[in-house]
Amino acid sequence: MNKSPVIHIPNILRENLISLYGDAGKQWLQNLPKFISDYENKWKFKAGECFSDAQFNVVLSAIKNDNTPVVFKCSVPNKEFVTEVHALKHYNGFGAAQLLESDVDLGAMLIEKIIPGTLLESVTSVEVATKYAVDVCKKLHKPIDENTVFPTLNDWFEGFDQRLFEKFNGTPGPFSKAVIEKAEFLSRELLASQTNTVLLHGDLHYANLLLAANNESTSIDAKGVIGEPEFEIPLPRVTNPITKKELLYRLDCFIELSGFDKKRIYEWLFSKAVLAAWWTVEDSGSVTELTNRFLFVADMMNSFV
Repeated sequence: MNKSPVIHIPNILRENLISLYGDAGKQWLQNLPKFISDYENKWKFKAGECFSDAQFNVVLSAIKNDNTPVVFKCSVPNKEFVTEVHALKHYNGFGAAQLLESDVDLGAMLIEKIIPGTLLESVTSVEVATKYAVDVCKKLHKPIDENTVFPTLNDWFEGFDQRLFEKFNGTPGPFSKAVIEKAEFLSRELLASQTNTVLLHGDLHYANLLLAANNESTSIDAKGVIGEPEFEIPLPRVTNPITKKELLYRLDCFIELSGFDKKRIYEWLFSKAVLAAWWTVEDSGSVTELTNRFLFVADMMNSFV
């Protein structure tokens, strides 16, 4: 009988899992060594260290019995995990890491390891980084004939303003009422005028784009959401703040290479920054530094929409 592996779980990941899932999260963490060991035997791999930047899923470097490097990812079973697995099946290794094995009922997957796996954030040339990002978008954005598991952008935006006002007892709280109303209006107009919907990655920032040995980039951590391609605007994470000048230059590069409509890109970026800011409050229960970072992006775009 194989001994269960001893895996160090980053504190922030442990805290997030308990915050999100309560007692179920605590129990899942207690059972994690045996859980990993069971899948090591089932899928024939050996687990290594947990990635230090993992925040909501346990993500382990691993190696298969035939010495192929892979990644084992697991979490308390949840809807987003299910949609990620289905998104990876849909992409089938084209623009996204290849899914090798999955168990959506128990929340486990084995995926291709991208080598060297350098984050696109490390690419200093805006033009080069943008080209990598646009190339991935073009691979990922394929029509989907039947949707039984994926949410839509309408689902994401539906009622967010109402929930926000309810949260703060009929007031916008720390948010600007004008900004919330503009985001609700613009997103409603954008959603109603979509003409070409595809399966979007849904979280395509530069830390979810990795450089591969073939001098191409590949995405990881897909959320899977149905919407128009213009919604997908790859940028560095908001945890790495940029100036308005740099943001506008990055957007100009993206628009030029993608051929997307400038007005829709600007309006989507403003709307999704406001939505993301609200999600941070909805998830954590209070305004955080991340909330303010997303609102800063919305503020930079406000005068252009």
